[in-house]
Amino acid sequence: METFQVILNVVVMLALIGLLLWMQKKHISFTKRVFTGLGLGLVFGVILQAIYTSSSDVLSKSSDWFNLVGRGYVGLLQMVVIPLIMVSIISAIMKLKGKQNLGKMTAIIIATLLITTAIAATVSIVTSLSFDLKAIQIESGQKEQERGAKLEEKVGDVAGKTIPQYVLDFIPTNPFADMAGTRSTSTMAVVIFSAFIGVAVLGLDRKKPEQAETFRKIVEAVYAVVMRIVTLVLRLTPYGILALSPMWWRRRIRRRSLS
Repeated sequence: METFQVILNVVVMLALIGLLLWMQKKHISFTKRVFTGLGLGLVFGVILQAIYTSSSDVLSKSSDWFNLVGRGYVGLLQMVVIPLIMVSIISAIMKLKGKQNLGKMTAIIIATLLITTAIAATVSIVTSLSFDLKAIQIESGQKEQERGAKLEEKVGDVAGKTIPQYVLDFIPTNPFADMAGTRSTSTMAVVIFSAFIGVAVLGLDRKKPEQAETFRKIVEAVYAVVMRIVTLVLRLTPYGILALSPMWWRRRIRRRSLS
């Protein structure tokens, strides 16, 4: 019986995905499809919560299947972040061709990243304080425990560091490791590494213009490919939101029950 219920839930999700595909074929606008996916996902989540309890095995197993689409979409977004940052910064700096203030542009790029990071942190803090969110409300499962252990390890690494020491962490001592996101400062390290590549190409213009032009063409080709990948991933947004929305209801109800 439990297996049949899981299959039924998955079939319903596939039917909703099919509806979004039909809307896409009818050339309905992207925005309407995104909000339709969000609405359908929330309604489906309410229905699931009304039929099953938040701790139901049926709902848990159904979530695993839903996550193929939902978490898969999030994973694809994470996949394109670092390549997009790299080619965008390299391409932007290469186009200066020494005619503009390179230092000013580099400072703007780094300042923008720092400001957006600060805004994101501020929003998280304000949200947590406004809704009185506490760690005790989080269900303690294996994934949560593993995540907690990682956070405690990071706190131990950061504790006692001075500002100069923390700034030194921005230096990309191993760019390939930073591309894999192995450190909390990996994104900033990739930004700095990309800026160095762009500056190096500008210097190459004076000494070896042919090699610089060849590298420019390579970067432009890679940039075009990366932007195409970004477009393909963004087209999956309605389906990703549809699959993620039912699980949002499940987490919300669980937190209420724990509180």
